[in-house]
Amino acid sequence: MSEEENRKAIEMRDEKYGFMAKIAKFFSKGKGKLVAFSIKPD
Repeated sequence: MSEEENRKAIEMRDEKYGFMAKIAKFFSKGKGKLVAFSIKPD
């Protein structure tokens, strides 16, 4: 996934899970870079 796709996926996750996603992001802020992957059907 590109940097833009990662950002969009994180925004969608935050929108879906709201407050709990923000808490998770806060506590994992200093843990390093975010990693995202995608699964595409053949």
